[in-house]
Amino acid sequence: MGITKLHAHLKPLSRDVDVAAYAGCSVGVDASAWLHRAYHGARADGAADVEARVAAFFADYAAALAGRDVRAVLVFDGKGPAAKKAVAGAKAPRGRGSPYAFVAAARAAAAAAGATCVQAAGEADAELAARARRGDVCCVLTDDCDLVAMGAPRCLFAAKLATAGDGRPTLVGSEFELRALGASGTFLGWPRERFVAFCVASGCDYAKNVPGVGPARALALSAGAADAEVVLQRLLREPRCPEGFADAFRAAVRLFTAGD
Repeated sequence: MGITKLHAHLKPLSRDVDVAAYAGCSVGVDASAWLHRAYHGARADGAADVEARVAAFFADYAAALAGRDVRAVLVFDGKGPAAKKAVAGAKAPRGRGSPYAFVAAARAAAAAAGATCVQAAGEADAELAARARRGDVCCVLTDDCDLVAMGAPRCLFAAKLATAGDGRPTLVGSEFELRALGASGTFLGWPRERFVAFCVASGCDYAKNVPGVGPARALALSAGAADAEVVLQRLLREPRCPEGFADAFRAAVRLFTAGD
């Protein structure tokens, strides 16, 4: 799910970038994003061999990065936090009806195309954010905005295969740099903790939003707040705020700010 409608706020601060801009560098890849895209694309097309389609997707995307002298580090999910399981409400589907049934095929195909594949001890997003903050990777390729809230300095969203001017395959996506967040637009002058509180209030993978509080209301409740606790106290006064929300909100804020 990611953070509800955050992309709309980040889009005006983003720009289209070809991964050739990262030549000579390493990039982190949210492998789950590729896995879901490959799997659901294959199912939508009625593919007879979903595993082959998933493997081909990973091979093509990893090869496109290698062909632009970009070292790909694919991070696969380990064990997710309990908060995320609570929001999901149920375990991910098992067996051939789940994208995760094809992790082995995806890893093998990506590795054969030159990518490094690792499994996170916990959730891949946290591992990718940590690698990005340390400078181990210059950018993270992902399809949702959790990495922004986790403090990754640069993300390339929804990177897709394209043909470059030289006729070779490449990947092109929408690049967002964290330093742009408080410089202009919706979040002009916002401190990081207020932004994280807004993300949680909007609704995210780690805490359900208060019924009746969507991104617009969350933005209004976050305005001028000195820290996350101020936002929380405003949310607790909402008429439909459920019992136990404070604990879930604080836990989600801690997850997003663990690397600060």
